[in-house]
Amino acid sequence: MRVVVLALLLGGAVLAPAWAQSGGRDFILRGSGAAMPCGAWNELRAAAGGMFAVQKRETYRSTIGWALGYLSGAARFSEDLDPLRNTDEEQTVAWLIAYCQAHPTTEFRLALEAFIEAHKAR
Repeated sequence: MRVVVLALLLGGAVLAPAWAQSGGRDFILRGSGAAMPCGAWNELRAAAGGMFAVQKRETYRSTIGWALGYLSGAARFSEDLDPLRNTDEEQTVAWLIAYCQAHPTTEFRLALEAFIEAHKAR
């Protein structure tokens, strides 16, 4: 039963859009991690290592791709931001893992905002 509930929750978190705000402007955020809490991402990441966890592994990878695109977009559309400049994919994911383990109730997109804040252009 727990597996079914987790699958439904993760499925909903992956597909659901989220409202976000930037500079006092509201907008809709869509994609693999838009409405996912860090705790769900942690569970998805842990389950993705299983031998028969193909779907979870693909969802986890999709969420990482979405996150890297989100972070790249921050640099593309802001002269003041370039969060990926001094880090590679492995370091970025390790930072997000540590952040989400420390903040399991925080939305994953807010973990990305924290990453941006911690890695501003220098």
